Amino acid sequence: MPERFLGQTLGGRYRITRLLGAGAYAWVYEAVDVELEIPVAVKVLRPEHTGNEVSEARFRREATTAAKLRHPNIVTVRDVGKGHGATWVAMDLIPMSLARRLEVMPYLPETDVVRVGLDVASALAVAHAADIVHRDIKPDNILIGTTGESIVCDFGLARALTGGADLSSTNQVLGTPHYFSPEQARGEPLDGRSDLYALGITLYRAATGKLPFEGEDWYAVARQHVDDAPRPPREHVASLSPAFEAVILRLLAKKPADRFATATALSDALSRLPSAPATGSRLALTPGGTTTTHTVSARAKSWRNPLLIAGLLVVVAGGIGLMRSRQVAFAGNSPAPRTDSLLALQDSAQAAADSMLAADSLTDSTATDSTSIPTPPTAPTPVARFATLDIRSTSDNAILYINGERTGPAPYRRTRAPAGRYVVRAMLPSGPGVFAGCPFNEHVDTLTARAGATLSHTVELARCTRLWLDVTPGDARISFVDSSGRVALSGYSNQISPAVVREGEWRISAEAPRCASFNAVDTLRPGADTLRFKLLC
Repeated sequence: MPERFLGQTLGGRYRITRLLGAGAYAWVYEAVDVELEIPVAVKVLRPEHTGNEVSEARFRREATTAAKLRHPNIVTVRDVGKGHGATWVAMDLIPMSLARRLEVMPYLPETDVVRVGLDVASALAVAHAADIVHRDIKPDNILIGTTGESIVCDFGLARALTGGADLSSTNQVLGTPHYFSPEQARGEPLDGRSDLYALGITLYRAATGKLPFEGEDWYAVARQHVDDAPRPPREHVASLSPAFEAVILRLLAKKPADRFATATALSDALSRLPSAPATGSRLALTPGGTTTTHTVSARAKSWRNPLLIAGLLVVVAGGIGLMRSRQVAFAGNSPAPRTDSLLALQDSAQAAADSMLAADSLTDSTATDSTSIPTPPTAPTPVARFATLDIRSTSDNAILYINGERTGPAPYRRTRAPAGRYVVRAMLPSGPGVFAGCPFNEHVDTLTARAGATLSHTVELARCTRLWLDVTPGDARISFVDSSGRVALSGYSNQISPAVVREGEWRISAEAPRCASFNAVDTLRPGADTLRFKLLC
């Protein structure tokens, strides 16, 4: 029974306090790290699998695999051990999950679902760069952090694609049936695109409150994954944007080649959606990882043919005239469904003309603008094709990526940049204070460059300090306040240590019962630092 471990201290360090959940292979407990005096989650291999070499090897692989993937959107594994008749792994305790949130709400707003997609894509980009496939992406394995970020956990079914012996046969079906990819249901070899399919199912569920495929048993569900097309998400929730629906349906393509090629490409597509967060998800790859470079497709290049251009202008002009005769009206930001074939023709022609005007732009076939169509002008007006980009960073050695293409160190200036949207990713090169878990090392913004204007943007980046606190008494409450007066870190010293803060000068205050208040100004070095002081009590 899982209660057998309640009250026990595993490894002389983790005191089990309560049961959080049970799975086929393990029990998950809330525990207290008696050395650091902080809550943690401890996953214990079920007794029926303890002593089984294959099960224990798979369980240890889960711990070592997850521990190697250091990223803000991947749960941090703290320890792994064996003793007292148990094999266990300790990790950060994050009590909220996407599954629990969906138990309270039937479905989430599109903006929240897009943020989940961005965060999970960031985590998968790191895993896939390390040749690791998760195999079981689903709401239960997506945790929700204190600031709303999504954190991927449970790499227990992941398999390293290179090096080491495989513990499961190639045709062994692992995962959760409702989130199977078609190739997973058939027992075929998997790559990262299988995780993207499972993420598509997850986003479908979060955005609509429905699963695209359901059945009486796992075989019936698996057959639908292989053979049946999902209902468009907007049939369940009409307020979803067509652009976001297109991203989900591309993720759910039956053939892996028809999905996004990489998690990085998915992240770029989500970042360009109108419903994407103002500041995008952090996307950091492990050494050896790559980012995709978007190129103009052959179809886009064909629009530069003069005859095709002339034909397009005729089609657009004819469409506008006919629409006027029918007195087509557009209302607000939520246009009615476009059932008129002429409207669709005008949309296609306008998109082609835009591609022609921005001949050297970086494009992605999934970038679909869901905003309403403005009323056509009464007379042709000159169109400025280009804008000026001026991208800077608070750190001169920051590495910049513009729409997935590396442009070199900051600053970056381009005087004839095609007008349109740009995804700007900036990151600091490796060195002291640059590590996974620092939210200031990298940043992504989605910007719009308007024709004839200058887009000036500065990315704020900084190095971090992994800070250990040695404060007496241990229950002192500490606050770190930056130069603007913002409280960036606050809590009891025995709970927040080790902490990650930005390098630089901080005003530090501490209070404890029956002790004099402590106030000081200290400068923290990038990398790692230890802060020691004692209150007068």
